[in-house]
Amino acid sequence: MTNIGSRMYTGIVSGLLFFGLYGLLPSLFMCLLFSLACWMILVEWPRVNAGGNWWLYGYPLLPLFLLITHVASWRDTHWAYGVYPFIAAWLVDAAGYAVGMRWGKHLCWPSVSPRKTWEGVAAGIVVIIVFHATLFIFKATIYPSWLMLCGAPLVAIAAMLGDFLVSWHKRQRGIKDTGALLPGHGGLLDRFDSVLAVIVVVKVCEIVWFIC
Repeated sequence: MTNIGSRMYTGIVSGLLFFGLYGLLPSLFMCLLFSLACWMILVEWPRVNAGGNWWLYGYPLLPLFLLITHVASWRDTHWAYGVYPFIAAWLVDAAGYAVGMRWGKHLCWPSVSPRKTWEGVAAGIVVIIVFHATLFIFKATIYPSWLMLCGAPLVAIAAMLGDFLVSWHKRQRGIKDTGALLPGHGGLLDRFDSVLAVIVVVKVCEIVWFIC
């Protein structure tokens, strides 16, 4: 199986299991999410933490805490919003990867992420804008239209910056992946780096919403 085939197969299977648990067995999903968070903090982050500084643990710890509390808080009151950080981040990743592989010519930061292109960045922003518009049209959002419109590019950019952050740490350590748990994808941090950045933007948007 090629790397792209392995990536697609693993992504589809793990995605079905992940979101299936969220919908059918929420308690088990929360246990899984907590276990994944512990793995990323205790196993993968020490491997990529370039400086080995204890204070850098604030990066995975705070976003993962926000992510777990977000899912726990919203799953029963607004089902779709509970998994929004995952869906939004992975849509941006998928769009950027697909467009970048097919049409990407202009690299963003080749010394850190040799396959990230500006064409992929544009695709990620467009996809998340369309996603937000779809949520608003079908009344599947808790946010007003102005915040959905303003938040879309912020979410897309945050997802990409999260990817760049972990990629930079990996390059400093001279490693390709944060782990090998997901064939074709690398480690968990390789898949959750965008989600961890998106959840921070989501919480900032919540604060703005409550204030306004």
